[in-house]
Amino acid sequence: MHTTLVVFSFASVLLAGSLRDCASLTRFEQESYDCSATQAPFNKLTFQDIAIGEGGVIDGAEPTRATISQYGGDRLIVEWGRDRLVINRKTGGVTVTRNGVLRSYACKRAQFQM
Repeated sequence: MHTTLVVFSFASVLLAGSLRDCASLTRFEQESYDCSATQAPFNKLTFQDIAIGEGGVIDGAEPTRATISQYGGDRLIVEWGRDRLVINRKTGGVTVTRNGVLRSYACKRAQFQM
């Protein structure tokens, strides 16, 4: 009886630890910035992987792809054709540098995980 209780307790601890570790795993994660309510030169930016060299989708403008050149905890720097975008990942603010002119837009940030 004592051995069964010890084995059951050990198995319970292992199972609980395994389930806790799986809780942080996600199969899909996406960040998006909706700029459709602003005068930004695009409607929406969408990124699935946040890493240098990864691409994002630009809706409502050409080119339709942008590449992450730098990232940190609170900002992304993205190359989009000849333009550069600096995205504040906390506030959703997007600054576009086009032909040496900076313009800032208050976009709406959304994050989705599954």
